Amino acid sequence: MRPSLVFRLTVIFLTLLSFLFLYFFIRKNRGISFNEGSVSLVKNKRVDEVENGVSSGKINLKKEISPLSIPRRERGPIYVDRYDIFRFRRDKKWIFLTFDGCSLDNCVKPIIGIVEKKRVPVTFFLNGTFIEHFPDSSNLISKCEFVEVGNHLYRHVHLTKWEKLHRHITKDYVNRDFLKRMLLKNEELYFNLTGKRMKKIWRAPYGETNEEIDEWAHEFGYTHISWTRDYELGETLDTLDWLYDERDERYKTNFEILDSILNFGRKRIYGISGGIVLFHLGSKRKKPVYEILPILIDKMRKRGYKFKWVTQGLKNL
Repeated sequence: MRPSLVFRLTVIFLTLLSFLFLYFFIRKNRGISFNEGSVSLVKNKRVDEVENGVSSGKINLKKEISPLSIPRRERGPIYVDRYDIFRFRRDKKWIFLTFDGCSLDNCVKPIIGIVEKKRVPVTFFLNGTFIEHFPDSSNLISKCEFVEVGNHLYRHVHLTKWEKLHRHITKDYVNRDFLKRMLLKNEELYFNLTGKRMKKIWRAPYGETNEEIDEWAHEFGYTHISWTRDYELGETLDTLDWLYDERDERYKTNFEILDSILNFGRKRIYGISGGIVLFHLGSKRKKPVYEILPILIDKMRKRGYKFKWVTQGLKNL
């Protein structure tokens, strides 16, 4: 039987009513975003319209959009999983400078000198090899009031099979007890040398971790801290400052590294806010990357950014 006229009119009426409800719901909640760079609306503008405005010169990011204009669901940290943070809140103009200490210490004294002169809080992640081989540098680090120290494990080992499989599958020899030994033995080593306690933050060697490993670390009170990257735009705050072979396609000059940090997030309304930058405490480069730090610090401060410890970021999630 063919549907009656009344039934068809009822269907049409309900359909129109649904569209009207959806229309007013979107208008009322236009600050809601679902995914970074997708349907986010800011002051009734799509993100891609904002980006077009930046490229055309109609919008000047140097003036910085107010954090309150960032959609509510985009203000918090971005998680890889529950206990792995690679960016802090984007509604606060905070930047986090982090430095990994592994097999070299030739940049420690200059970096300490710069952060003391500029009065900049920074976070170091030290591993056991560094502490054992460079006790003088480790003590110097522990005495600097602007440095907090996190855990980089007792040894610089691969925790996942990323190197061979390009997937973060837990290595066969890695289990809960193995990770506990790597964390606690490094903690003890640092305390016995300096008399200071490491903060309950850690960074996996090579950045290799996964949810299983992060949950094990969390059982011992640790939160994993990675570095910030934007996969969609192909940007990263990993400076790759350990690369010294200029023939390597990933190699960047000091100027290029500085430029990549200063322009990170230039197409995003929140810029570099909440960004975690990765440096190292040693390098074989002819011109060490720490030379860009005074310029970076001054320029970011002029833009209204503040430098914070990682632990400060964790307290303001």
